[in-house]
Amino acid sequence: MEQQPKRLLQLGGGEECRSRGRHQRVVALSLPSYELTGVLSPAIGNLTSLRTLNLSKNGFSGDIPASLGRLHHLHILDLSRNSFSGEVPTNLTSCINLTILNLNFNQLHGCVSSEIGDKLAGLRFLGLAKNNLTGTIPASLGNLSSLIILQLGFNQLEGIIPPIFGVMRGIQFLDLAFNNLSGEPLLSLYNLTSLQELELQGNMLQGSIPADIGSRFPSMQVIGFFSNQFTGPIPASFFNLTALQLIDLSENRLSGRVPRTVGRLHALRHLELSRNALEADDREGWEFITSLSNCSQLEHLGLYRNAAFTGQLPSTISNLSTNLQFLRFDATGISGRIPTAFIIALIQLTFKKLRKKQKNPFPPLVEEQYERVSYYTLANGTDGFSKENLLGKGSFGTVYKCTFQDEGTIVAVKLIRFCTILEYGEGSSISTIGDVYSLGILLLEMFTGLSPTNDMFRGALDLHKFSADALSNRIWEIADTAMWLHADTRDSTTRSRIEKCLVSVISLGISCSDKQPKERKPIQDAAAEMHAIRDSYIKFARSPVVDHGDIETAMSCVTG
Repeated sequence: MEQQPKRLLQLGGGEECRSRGRHQRVVALSLPSYELTGVLSPAIGNLTSLRTLNLSKNGFSGDIPASLGRLHHLHILDLSRNSFSGEVPTNLTSCINLTILNLNFNQLHGCVSSEIGDKLAGLRFLGLAKNNLTGTIPASLGNLSSLIILQLGFNQLEGIIPPIFGVMRGIQFLDLAFNNLSGEPLLSLYNLTSLQELELQGNMLQGSIPADIGSRFPSMQVIGFFSNQFTGPIPASFFNLTALQLIDLSENRLSGRVPRTVGRLHALRHLELSRNALEADDREGWEFITSLSNCSQLEHLGLYRNAAFTGQLPSTISNLSTNLQFLRFDATGISGRIPTAFIIALIQLTFKKLRKKQKNPFPPLVEEQYERVSYYTLANGTDGFSKENLLGKGSFGTVYKCTFQDEGTIVAVKLIRFCTILEYGEGSSISTIGDVYSLGILLLEMFTGLSPTNDMFRGALDLHKFSADALSNRIWEIADTAMWLHADTRDSTTRSRIEKCLVSVISLGISCSDKQPKERKPIQDAAAEMHAIRDSYIKFARSPVVDHGDIETAMSCVTG
């Protein structure tokens, strides 16, 4: 049966099939990712003994057959990641034994039927995300007392979140993201103590975050509130939710200071607070940075576009997690010197990213061959990198004499400045024009996965020409293999968004690395364009039902 899936779907003479000379009822039909296409035959409704029907990740189109409503024994129906259109058949609610109904990632339209909540009392998983559904969320869904996962994100649903949702005490994952929901979430929603993930981003919700939120969600791991209209302060109790790993409160109207209690979140990996009205100055407010040094798993920290973040960054910013991959604090009122220790930490982070990018590992670096030396030891040995210990300066760094106090050993320590590829390597003086060239080559390298010194580049062929030749109609051929994972996606919208991002960023790389300096894009324009590309894509990429971390991470590296 598994060797002839297309023929199997053409069966329809009854509810039995032959196997080894005996008649057996078909109770499960599971053919995910079999590259099946076309319209799903209504004859599928003749397999009335089916308990499991899984045709996910194929290329089916057209309407979902109404005949599925005859499958009264069905427990699991998974038609996700196809191209089904039309409305959700109302008579699916005749399948009263359903526990899993997954129609995510299709092109369905119409309203969410209230009968789902009235008749499918045993549902534990309801997935209708990434469709074109309209209307309001029926209050009857609150009757689904066994529901664990509810996914309605990426539709065009409107109105309020039904107050009755507050009685679904067993729900663990609630996704209402990227709709047109409005109003203020009622306090009853915060009574869902079993919740582990709450995704409300990309709506028009308003109001404040409850002051006692920290006592309401003991198991919460992910909170997505970004791109709404929430106001008021971030409650100090927010950071009593010690299981939290991801917090995104960006693009709201939150104000006040970030509570220093954030350091309690030892499992925190992602903290995004950008595009708010949060405050900090030299007198008070930056304590949360010091507190974040306790979050050893932190990978992402976004603080940009908070104009009331003023004063100088605290020196403790250099104590942030060594796992940090993204840090952005531009478009703020931050001024003064950047702590030297933080610059060294950034250098280490840059090397870490470059090494991770290589397909063939580098030979072990010095830090892996010899005993590691702390920044504190280096600072002591150079008397705070004082002028008295300065040995010399070059285009790419400054060298200091360092004396290890305990051993009396004297070594040379070089603080490296970046901007050093190709054009600078050929002897050109440092300039903004050269910086733009370096940026362009860096973009091309990151998104093609090819080094400008790759052996394939000989004669007139270089990374710039290689990229330019493929830009018009062969973008997927030159994209880094990590991007190829999305090249054959069944969702045309997703593929189009990714392709648009790739074309934009590689076009920028080509423009910046033009051989004629006067033809290169100005550095200010290049920076603005990078942020525009990233910001337009990130709303699409930062969703629980969309996983394009490779592109977002790459854009974060060059804009963060």
